[in-house]
Amino acid sequence: MVMDVNGTPTIVSYEDTLVSAVDRYHSALAAVDVHPRIVLILTFTGVKGAALARSRRYAYDEQLIDRDILILPDVLVNELPTDVPKMLRPVFDAVWNACGIAGSPDYDESGNWAPGRRGV
Repeated sequence: MVMDVNGTPTIVSYEDTLVSAVDRYHSALAAVDVHPRIVLILTFTGVKGAALARSRRYAYDEQLIDRDILILPDVLVNELPTDVPKMLRPVFDAVWNACGIAGSPDYDESGNWAPGRRGV
């Protein structure tokens, strides 16, 4: 989701949305007994100058995305179920890297998915 925050386009909560979507797709495929290999490919276009936010109230607008097209690492899924947040972490970290932040703040110090943590 992209919204305007004080005149800056801001990408909000895409990580939660993507994790939920992959979980839903897995459930749908499993329900019809389909077990394919899957390649997840995520690309953001038109994002130069956009900020990232973990929620509508918690934006990182001091560092903006530095390129218009953000091509992210592909993720190969050999089988599901899998730890979806762990599988997607390289993608999430690459997005945060594009605006000068070391990695996604939605993981704790041990690398566990912890969306909504405060103070990071």
